[in-house]
Amino acid sequence: MPGAISNSESSTDNLLSNSSTSTDFDYDDTDSEERELQRLREEARSQHRHLSLLLRPSLSVVSILVILFCLSEMLFVTPLISLSMSKVCQHLTTDEGNTCNPQEVQELLSDISSKNMIISGIVSTFMAGKWGQISDRYGRIHVFSWITLIRILGNLLHVFSVSSYVHFHIWFIIATTAIAAFSGGMFAMSGNVSSYITDIIDSGNRATSMSIVSSTMHATVGLAPFIGSMLIKANNGNEVTAIYAATISSAILILLCNFAVTEPRHKEALEISQMSFKKRQDKIKNKHIENLSDSFDLFTRFKHYVNYYTRQLLDLLAPLKKLWLKKSKSGSLIPRYNVLLMLVIDTSLLCAMAGMMPSLVLFTTYKYEWKAVELGYLISFGGLCNAIVLSLVSPYFFKYLKKTLPTLSHSVDKVDIIAMRLSLCFVLLSLIILIKFNDQPYAIFIFLIIRSLGSIGTPTAQASIIKYYIENTGQIFGAIALLHSLCTLITPPLMLKIYGDTVSFKPEYFIYVPTIAILGSLGLTFLLRIVDDESQTDQNMP
Repeated sequence: MPGAISNSESSTDNLLSNSSTSTDFDYDDTDSEERELQRLREEARSQHRHLSLLLRPSLSVVSILVILFCLSEMLFVTPLISLSMSKVCQHLTTDEGNTCNPQEVQELLSDISSKNMIISGIVSTFMAGKWGQISDRYGRIHVFSWITLIRILGNLLHVFSVSSYVHFHIWFIIATTAIAAFSGGMFAMSGNVSSYITDIIDSGNRATSMSIVSSTMHATVGLAPFIGSMLIKANNGNEVTAIYAATISSAILILLCNFAVTEPRHKEALEISQMSFKKRQDKIKNKHIENLSDSFDLFTRFKHYVNYYTRQLLDLLAPLKKLWLKKSKSGSLIPRYNVLLMLVIDTSLLCAMAGMMPSLVLFTTYKYEWKAVELGYLISFGGLCNAIVLSLVSPYFFKYLKKTLPTLSHSVDKVDIIAMRLSLCFVLLSLIILIKFNDQPYAIFIFLIIRSLGSIGTPTAQASIIKYYIENTGQIFGAIALLHSLCTLITPPLMLKIYGDTVSFKPEYFIYVPTIAILGSLGLTFLLRIVDDESQTDQNMP
């Protein structure tokens, strides 16, 4: 474990030695495996209570990691926007021999962004779910470190692709962006954060805990571009300063993960997940060897090789199967329907909260002629609004609802449904205001304020979904991250395409996409069913 402290382990040697003899169970029995993993999670929590405050897995520790990661990621935003626009303008000026046309810049940037999101989205989609499996097998802290390393390398190469050191080439820019996508994107990181929280927090407090950490994330996402803008402004417009700061932040995070932070997951739980993964891979490999031994002609052997490697590639999407719950032991399908409905709601909120932002940023640069500094303020304001709601409003909101309404640990409850429904209403209202009053810049800020009131919807939906699962939560959050990546593979390019085609006569048309999605999801909340009897949700685990 990264950062494991040997003297703290010696104080729990007896506990560990007792537990090591109790893991002799049938790995073919998934229920037995789930029960064992649940026991090990409780045992790990007991062990970590002996650690000092700074070393013990906690919301404070994961919040520090989130702050460092978001700083390293978002400090690139302002210089990348500025460098990209300058590079495109320089390219158009060179080709045409005249001053670049702002509308042509917007159209080319929209085209590049669309291609970027499609290519990066495909890579992220295949990798997002895989990182969830990796975190179950190797630990949450290792994944924090590895994702950060991949993203900082990718972002630095992206900066290089739009710098003055190289000629303009669309596919070189896209290729450098795709490198960072192997980290699984922000969704893989968010999924790993949620898995970390699940390891240390009981089900009844997960929604509030996820909201608190999400508020830290949004606050950093909000402040980082502002900090980047200030650093650039203080250094006479030199974007390199923000890039240096992002690199230092990444280096600190990687060092903490490898030398200071304690892994929240029990060592034996990691071994169980690793053994289950190895069994599944061995089964696929043995089947492949068996097929080859029965094949005598070259064409048949080639076909088996293609099938084998195709299956290995599709195995990256395997976490999605975890989201399709089987019937409960009593034969009920309500858990499956509830999980699927909440996945749609969560994805729709993502579409409105994040999926439309690339198009909205381009919209503001065209409609209001905002530059890098104003965009930094815009992103900062939106992030801070979300942070205020998640850190101040959300805890009191849930505290009030829990006093007046019953809560459940095994099923979505009234508190969850009310929170999701209100979130969708606020987001819908904000989108309608943006459509109606986008002629004035103040409409953007009103939109962000009202939309932030809907930010509690995502942590609520995810905390409600995880109620239907006992363990291996990394795979579940990895599957959700994979689904989010699929969403970002479709919705942002779609909205950018709509924006690029309508920017000359009706640039706000792209806003109708999230509006329709949110309206439909609001209707779905009335289909969610609360199950008071826990036996109706007990799973014959797949």
